[in-house]
Amino acid sequence: MSQAVEPARIGWLIWISGPVVKARIEGSASVLEQVQVGEARLAGEVIGLSHNVATIQVYEETNGLRPG
Repeated sequence: MSQAVEPARIGWLIWISGPVVKARIEGSASVLEQVQVGEARLAGEVIGLSHNVATIQVYEETNGLRPG
């Protein structure tokens, strides 16, 4: 019997505007990397990096997401 592996958390949301969010990251990330956003694990992609902030395009409805 296998156990589900919890994905690594690399940051937290600091800004949300429609399908684009920004997250302060503590780990490593790269542009075009696929990510999961929020507790609902919405599909997204890193579209920009600036120091320790990643800009992410979310491909699903972002209603209910909030910073933190």
